[in-house]
Amino acid sequence: MGLRERTRRAVQAELIDVAQRLFVEQGYENTTIEQIADEAGISKRSFFRYFATKEAVVLAKYDKVGDDLVEALEARPIEEPLWLSLRHIFDAFVEYAEDEDRASRSAEIDRVVNSSDALRGAYLGRLEHIQNRLTEAAARRARLDGAEHLPNIAPRALVGAAFSAIYAAGAEMQRCGRSFGDCMDLAMNAIDTYTITITRA
Repeated sequence: MGLRERTRRAVQAELIDVAQRLFVEQGYENTTIEQIADEAGISKRSFFRYFATKEAVVLAKYDKVGDDLVEALEARPIEEPLWLSLRHIFDAFVEYAEDEDRASRSAEIDRVVNSSDALRGAYLGRLEHIQNRLTEAAARRARLDGAEHLPNIAPRALVGAAFSAIYAAGAEMQRCGRSFGDCMDLAMNAIDTYTITITRA
């Protein structure tokens, strides 16, 4: 990575940090691009070199999540069952959720996202995009593994089920106080177990 790209990423990270702090303190709707730029020590014109909209600053982390998940899935052993690979790549969520400082910061941003209908809609669109990217990566993986016989719906169904397990694990963690990692294992094992039961029935 060249110096220019490193500098660009550093400025983007600074803008994200500043914007998120202002959104938490003032609310999303009450925070302007001018305020974000001023706090970061750049002009409004310079802001638009890094982000097209205020919304893009909030949602930037989800784009990175998508990149990281696809990269992690492609790095898993090709012979490893897809369901197990998905559980392994979700370790990043586990580490994040079990880091108190990062989890607290994430919860604050989630509240910001949920405070705006437009922002929440864009967030849901990002999640769908992440799932689509993972589905495409899973389908490529199946072809490389010589599993062309699998129905086209299989990768999408498995990725969708894995994301459902994340939501279920989060709810269970809040309910019973167990670690997010334990709850993820419970959720994904439950899907795996009941899928086998249904198949054998």
